[in-house]
Amino acid sequence: AGILESLGAQVVGEVPQYLDEALGVTLEYWKRRSGGLGGWDVETHLAAWDRYASRMLRTQADVDVVVMPVTHSVAPPHRPMAPLDYIFTLPASLTGAPVVVVPMGHDSGLPIAVQIVAHRWRDDLALRAAAAIEAGVSRQTATHNRGGSR
Repeated sequence: AGILESLGAQVVGEVPQYLDEALGVTLEYWKRRSGGLGGWDVETHLAAWDRYASRMLRTQADVDVVVMPVTHSVAPPHRPMAPLDYIFTLPASLTGAPVVVVPMGHDSGLPIAVQIVAHRWRDDLALRAAAAIEAGVSRQTATHNRGGSR
């Protein structure tokens, strides 16, 4: 966010993502895909998904992009994925929003990244913001490697 702000973007603070609701909708989707939901439960799930997507589209209507983590910490070690590993990627997945993931660095050898989420059909905004962040990270890394300060 700081890199985008230094380029003239207005940073507005936190945009709610309703992560618990996103996880609930996703868990029901996975249950539905495995044949665990039928009839009325499928209709109820689709209505919940639509409510979530509509709410997110309204919440993000006044911003061009949302910058947020990809995971709750550095990349997890090799292991089976758990539902909470996806928690920050669910809002974009459930709304069909374009996302670009930009590596930001490493911690203990594991990658750290952010995702840039734009409005549906605005891939151009996600890509432009990602390119700006990537260039800013490269500049910061080059400055740090030269021993300078920013």
